[in-house]
Amino acid sequence: MPSITLHFTFVPGQFGRIGGEHSDEIQNHALKFGADVGFHVGFHDESSPLKYPACVAIVDDDQQLLVSISGLLRSFGIKALLFQSAEDFFQAWPAPVDCIIADVHMPGMNGLAMLEKLRERDSRVPVIVVSALDPETTRAEALALGANAYFSKPVNSDDLMECMVRVVNARDGMNGN
Repeated sequence: MPSITLHFTFVPGQFGRIGGEHSDEIQNHALKFGADVGFHVGFHDESSPLKYPACVAIVDDDQQLLVSISGLLRSFGIKALLFQSAEDFFQAWPAPVDCIIADVHMPGMNGLAMLEKLRERDSRVPVIVVSALDPETTRAEALALGANAYFSKPVNSDDLMECMVRVVNARDGMNGN
C-alpha cells in the first residue's frame, strides 16, 4: 500500500485559529485509493495534555475507525499514522511512533501476533489493543504479551485519550521503536 504523510505545522499567533476541515476529506479520498495516510495538523502548545509533540500509529482494517480515531488525535495536535494491516505497519516500521493503537481481528497478521512480533524485536513502544470481541482470554493474552491497555469496541474516546496520554507522557520524549 502506498504511504502518504502530510505534515502541517502552524506557528501560534501567526495564522489565527487553524481548522482541519479539509484533512478528513483528503484522508477519506486517500483511503478509497488504498493509500496509507498520516497527518499532523496543528502545533504543540501549553494546553496540550501531552508533554511533547507525539506520533501515534493506528492499525485497523476498519476505515471508519481509522478516520475517527485519527480525527480525535488530530484535535489534540497529535500526529496519526494510519495502517490498514499489521503487514502495512511493519513495511513502514521502524517509524518513530510514541504509541500504537492496534485492532485484534484483522485479515493477515492479527493484532496479538503484531504485538508479539514487536516485543520479539525488543520494541518498547506502548501498544493499546482494541477489539470488537471481548473474551477475557483475548484481553489476558494481550496484556501478557505486553499491551499497555485493552479496550472493547466501540471505544470510549475519553478513556482512549486518557490512556494514550498516560502512556505517551510516560515515555518522556523517547520517540522511536
